[in-house]
Amino acid sequence: LFGSIESRDINIIFEALSSINKILNKNNSRLIFVPHEPSEDIIKKIENNLDQLNISSARYSNLNEIGNNNAIIVDSVGILADLYKFSSIAYIGCGFGKGVHNVIEPAVYGNVVCFGPNYHILSEAIEMIENNIAHVINNSDDLKEILVMIDENLDQKSSEAKDYVFS
Repeated sequence: LFGSIESRDINIIFEALSSINKILNKNNSRLIFVPHEPSEDIIKKIENNLDQLNISSARYSNLNEIGNNNAIIVDSVGILADLYKFSSIAYIGCGFGKGVHNVIEPAVYGNVVCFGPNYHILSEAIEMIENNIAHVINNSDDLKEILVMIDENLDQKSSEAKDYVFS
């Protein structure tokens, strides 16, 4: 799940996705994109990037069309926290801008949490980094390393995130 994402986040996300597309297909992974501001321009940018990677997508507002699509683009506000229960890895956006958004919400559901370098506004993000529970993403290679966990030690990292929250 890619939540609260902005333009800079989109660039990094799609650079990483382009290099691991085979892993995503092999694992039947479904991607969820939740723009910070779900404007038509941002949604179109996400759709165009997905099309270039041959990843089928549907908008959340058209739930009946989601079917076999590999990506869902959330085009409404107020449901991000509820979506984390359907994901395993959460990239929290705005970490290249004013600062990363809520990092505890995805960790509650055992998501592997990652975000951009501007995380120092949240004490939870700092603590999660210090305890190797979350991961800082500086570029697409960093994100790629996290996304390949889909194919590797995801269960262990998920348990660590839950343990952190409940401690």
